Amino acid sequence: MFPLLLARGLLLGPAYALLALPIGIFGFCLRGQPAEVPWPVRPLFALVATPVGLLSALITGIVPGVVAALGFLQGAALAVLVALGWRRFPEEPLR
Repeated sequence: MFPLLLARGLLLGPAYALLALPIGIFGFCLRGQPAEVPWPVRPLFALVATPVGLLSALITGIVPGVVAALGFLQGAALAVLVALGWRRFPEEPLR
């Protein structure tokens, strides 16, 4: 049971982390603006700046590598927690 959960966690963890990368860049663009920028303008700037920031992050290679590594760790940790919970509350076998 645990190897199957670990395999899924190690596959889906980095995938979901890399899919969430544009959301993080959008949030960074929202929070990184000067205080003088009005609130209605901030999302518009973030929408324009997110593709540029994402392309820049992907070109460097460091950002996707770190995000994927964090996704691996998160997937492995979640697999361990699910396996422990499954052992404590066994309801049905995992296929």
